[in-house]
Amino acid sequence: MVGFTEEGSKLIPYFRRSGDVLLRWRLSLKVALSFAIAEAVLYSIGLLIRGNILGIPLRIIVIMFHVSFTAIALQGALWGTAFAGYLKASLLHTFYDAPVFVLLGLGGDLPVLLTVIISTAGIVYTYHIVDEAFRRPYTLAMERMEEKKREAQQLREETWLTEGSLF
Repeated sequence: MVGFTEEGSKLIPYFRRSGDVLLRWRLSLKVALSFAIAEAVLYSIGLLIRGNILGIPLRIIVIMFHVSFTAIALQGALWGTAFAGYLKASLLHTFYDAPVFVLLGLGGDLPVLLTVIISTAGIVYTYHIVDEAFRRPYTLAMERMEEKKREAQQLREETWLTEGSLF
């Protein structure tokens, strides 16, 4: 349930703001990064109080996952399948969180083993899909840059022709 709530809340800037799609994409990633940093700091304080120093560096790694899950959700939005992207990111987030909840709530080796296997598969899938999730906005940004270069070149040529015709 946490994955569905968090991923949905991190997409709010994308859907609440109008205008440039890349700006909205960037705002959602900023929200994801800000959320992840705040969560990492708060959890790290709790870990430090309990004397779990080794857990603190792991919270830094979690920052990457929060941003990755949001990028995966936004990939769906950029392709016109926003709900599918949200669902994929939420499920991956849930798979990522699963071992923690199983270890806290269940005993026995089989549930723990199955949960770790599912979680590991989710992490591996996230690793492989996140490149594709960033490729679409990168491509859009590169196309925009090329368009701006063409516009600037055209303006230079028009200015040169205008200035050249004065003499």
